[in-house]
Amino acid sequence: QVTQYYVYLASAISGAGRSLIGTPLPLGVNELLIPMDVTLGSFAHVVVFTKSSLVEQTTPANFLFSDTDSSVSNVNFTDQDLDGGQIGGTIKWIGPFDTLHVQGYVVYLATDVTGISKSQIGTMVAENVADELSFPANTALPPYSHIVIFTRSTLFEQTTPSAFKVVDISASVRTLDFVEKDLDEAEIGGIVTWDVPVIASQVTHYVAYLSEGALGEGRSQIASEVPFGTNFIDLAPDTPIANFSFVTVYSKSAISEESLPQYFPISDAVS
Repeated sequence: QVTQYYVYLASAISGAGRSLIGTPLPLGVNELLIPMDVTLGSFAHVVVFTKSSLVEQTTPANFLFSDTDSSVSNVNFTDQDLDGGQIGGTIKWIGPFDTLHVQGYVVYLATDVTGISKSQIGTMVAENVADELSFPANTALPPYSHIVIFTRSTLFEQTTPSAFKVVDISASVRTLDFVEKDLDEAEIGGIVTWDVPVIASQVTHYVAYLSEGALGEGRSQIASEVPFGTNFIDLAPDTPIANFSFVTVYSKSAISEESLPQYFPISDAVS
């Protein structure tokens, strides 16, 4: 004589303090998807009552459920893009203890710790594949301020992420100088020197160029890149000045070279 099923959240197996989930189900439908973000409150059980055309049963079937928290922890990120306003590098985290229903992790840039105005970085990282995500340099940071990570199940993405406030690193060299010692017209040579950037923790090398423009346009590399700790490069004598007007120096990290260099105008010494 069953015509419908009523599914409730309840505080006891008897159905006491119950609250209906969704709408009654017709005979023949044996499952119900509980929407995400249902407030748990004092509920501890799912109970199912059958109903005939006249009355709802008094003793329901019941199930004691467990509320799962599967957030990641210890989110960490060090910016390896050396330009201000741009970031790049590897985001790392520790996965949740309970991963039974975890499908993967979705990483975003966001304007606050809750994930407002979020923009996804890369693709979802599958559970048991890695607890990190790398993304390229030159990724624009503004207007974002945080990295947020949402755990995802096969059905839903969690609504409260784990967050990390981004520290944008800018690591240009300081006090760039070039002393021209080649005395022939239309030729240059000498030593390019500079001081270490204020924040140099991610600098691995420096690269120097002759450039037509102050922003590195039409550039040609001077010798080989030098490792961090070396603050000069020799420009060989008799180097044609051609159309070059500037010496430019870029800091370099493990993942990229700066987009914008420091520059010093060339003055051809003639004697």
